Formats: sequence, structure tokens, C-alpha cells
Amino acid sequence: MKTSPSPLPTPDSARDAAGWLRCCAALASTASQLLKAAQAGRWSDFIAHGQHYAGLGETLRAGITLAELPEPTQARCAALLQEALALELAARQISGKERDSRLAAVHSTRHSQRLHRSYGALQAEFK
Repeated sequence: MKTSPSPLPTPDSARDAAGWLRCCAALASTASQLLKAAQAGRWSDFIAHGQHYAGLGETLRAGITLAELPEPTQARCAALLQEALALELAARQISGKERDSRLAAVHSTRHSQRLHRSYGALQAEFK
């Protein structure tokens, strides 16, 4: 089942605490969807959510340092960002294992083909 990311939320201003919280929550939600797509092996969804995650991350990186947020909002944003990073790391580990597995299969197939060709050449030589 293909899921598409929701539009990027953007805060109205540097003081829009609710907007920054929405953006941080959207990042955590997208990271969760990224992890679910990786766990299910839905790689096209993984890529789409990864691109969305990167867009949200850029929005946050560019603006949150300039934001004038109250301490409780800063703490909540930090917690959401930490959650998002942990989920993203888990998703990237799954995708890395999948990549390594596929590369090993390709290498094994190529190695088998080389052995087969070598064996065939030896047989032809001794006929």
C-alpha cells in the first residue's frame, strides 16, 4: 500500500510556537512512516518519505535556530527531534542491511558465473 507524504508544514513566524511544534511532530511522524516502509520493504515509499523527511529537516534547520520559542516549546521540539532521529537511524539501518544483502547476492551470483566459466574452460581444455 503506497502512502504519500503530507505537505510540508511551515511555521507562520519565528514566534509561532504551535507552528514549530507541528513541524517537529510532522518530522517525527514522517520518520515513523520511513521506518514502517523500511520494515515492510516498500522501498518506493521509503524513498518518498526520506525525501519528505529531508525537506522537513531543512525547514527546521533553517528556521528553528532563529525561532524565539518559550522554554517548554523548545524542550518539546528537542524531544520530538530526538525521537525523529532515532526512528530515522533505525530505518537507515534496515535499508543498509537490505542493501548489503542485495550486494552480497549480486556478488555471489557473479562469483558463481565466473566459476562456471572457469570450469567450462577447463573442461574444454582437457577434451
